[in-house]
Amino acid sequence: MKTHIKLLTSFLTALAFFLLQSWATAQDSEILSIHKTGPVAAAPGEIITYIIEYSNVGTVEAGNVVIKDYLPAANMYTYVGSNPAGTLVGNVLTWDKTNIPELESLGTGIRQITVQIRAGVPGDGITGSTDGYYMPSA
Repeated sequence: MKTHIKLLTSFLTALAFFLLQSWATAQDSEILSIHKTGPVAAAPGEIITYIIEYSNVGTVEAGNVVIKDYLPAANMYTYVGSNPAGTLVGNVLTWDKTNIPELESLGTGIRQITVQIRAGVPGDGITGSTDGYYMPSA
């Protein structure tokens, strides 16, 4: 009977150690989050400012993070800029470690990117004038 209790105790100790080790490993992870906020509508020519918040609320750094923002079709807006500056190719705005060095090893915390676009495109859409802005038909 003492042998069975000793074996059972050893087994339970080993199981508890394994579970504790598994729990500790599961606790050490990156947990990435991204959220975009901004106005839902704008008049032609109005500058729209929106915020992209990104974070790592995990306990370890996240490596090689890339953030991509897909903008509407280019005939619906004029890109003004972003802070920090991103790389715009077509309608995709991208930030990586060349734009935001901390993305190479993103530690914990919440950070922001501010993007500005102007609603519409330059001109009046009728006479060829470059004055003002208008929203082309879809």
